[in-house]
Parts: sequence; C-alpha cells; structure tokens
Amino acid sequence: MSERKFLNDDELNALIEGRLDGERLEAFKADAAESDDSALLAADVDVMQDLFEHGPTRQEQEEFASLESRAGMPVESTAPAPSAEMRRGGGYRWMAVAALLVVAIGLGVLLRQGGAGPVIELPGGGRVSVVAMPFDAPPTLRGQLDLQEQWQQARAAYDAEEYGDAAAALAEVEALDPEDSDAPLYRGIALLMAGRADEAREALTRSRSLKEELDDPLSAPLWFEALAVLQGDDPDGALELLDRAEASGGAYAEQAAELARSLRDAE
Repeated sequence: MSERKFLNDDELNALIEGRLDGERLEAFKADAAESDDSALLAADVDVMQDLFEHGPTRQEQEEFASLESRAGMPVESTAPAPSAEMRRGGGYRWMAVAALLVVAIGLGVLLRQGGAGPVIELPGGGRVSVVAMPFDAPPTLRGQLDLQEQWQQARAAYDAEEYGDAAAALAEVEALDPEDSDAPLYRGIALLMAGRADEAREALTRSRSLKEELDDPLSAPLWFEALAVLQGDDPDGALELLDRAEASGGAYAEQAAELARSLRDAE
C-alpha cells in the first residue's frame, strides 16, 4: 500500500464516527474516486460504521469465537454493539476490535495490513474489496511427489501474494489431477486477485461444477464467482450467484446476502 494519506488522525477518527466536516468529507470522496488507498478506506469505514450501529452478527461472533479458541486470544467474542459513549471519542478503541473481527472472518470489504485485492465499484456507489481465501491445500497421496511439489509452489506464491505465479502453479496441479475441485477454486481466486476477472470466472465455474458433482460445499466458489462476474460488470449475473451462495450456507453465506442486498438497493 502506498504512503499516501489524505486525512490526518483526528479527521480519520471523525470520518469513522460520522462527524467529519462536510467540506473535508466531500474532498475525501473526490480523492477516493482517484486513489485506491482512499477508496479502500471508504469501503472499510462502511463496515466499521455498521459495526458501530449493530455490533457483530451472530455468525461473525461464532466464527470469531472459533478463531479465538484456536489462537488463545482473550477477546470477548459475543461483545454487544458499542454504546453511544464508546462511539463518542472511543472510535479507535472500537475500530481496533472491529478490524480484528473483520479480518478474522474474511469479509469482502475490510481494512488490510498487506496488499489489497481489486476494489470493485458497485452500482449506485459503494465498493467491495476482494480478499483472498486462506490457502488450505488438500492432502496428496503417497507417491504423488509431482503433485505435492506443485501444491507447495502454489501455496508459496499465493501466500506471498504473487497471484499470477500462484495461478500458473495451480494450472499445473489441474493438469496433473483434473478431478480436483480445489485447484480451480484457488486458481480462480488468484486470478481474481490479479485483476483477471474473465479467466477467474472460468476457473471458478469449473470448480463449482466439480464440487456439485462431488456434493461438496459451494459457498466459496459461488462467492468468488459472483465477485468475478460483478467485476465483469454483470450485476444481474452476480445477484443470481450471490443468492445461491446465501442458500448454500457456509462461510460466505452472510457476506453474499449482504452484498445481494446492496445490489438490490441500488436498482
């Protein structure tokens, strides 16, 4: 992320709490139209303000509790919505908790500490920042050394955010194991993160088809396929996939429902 910073610390706190001076707010919006950093910040603030008003959803609480138990973090996972007193002058304190929650559950719009994925402009305003799903390669059978090496290469590139290289390594995995539904899923995500939406959509559609044959969960391929379709400027096609992602349940169901609501509100 670049060093560019449009708002100072006091103004950032005011923006998060919804009290930034009108003239500065308009100037920030103009900057967000030109700067990826400001555009991503504007999207993050939308998430933070929703957390200010409503607190984390039940699904977010449960998923964060699961992460908390694995990591041993002493954080209250069922925290209620922040009080008015907390919102006044305590924005940074709650923002830290909110950002941790958002990063933990992998929401489509969030504050990231590393490189950000593409920011997709939504009809009627608003943005979605694409966030890669954590890489979790499936086990390989003994004797499949070539396949194992390709998965390792793909993981190294993916974790380093070298998404073009990751996509190439995952294409090799698919060549070695055409029935694997995870390789096209991660390849599609890598291509999406690299801004190659059309190729991403093709890979994610393949992953979804394979997972349907195997009766595997469809939440992830549907969610990322919807983002690829949306990046390709097809909100109606994205809505159909988002509705299916919501109906399928799983980790991305609630995110899909929220994004679908945003798209319908813009119609």
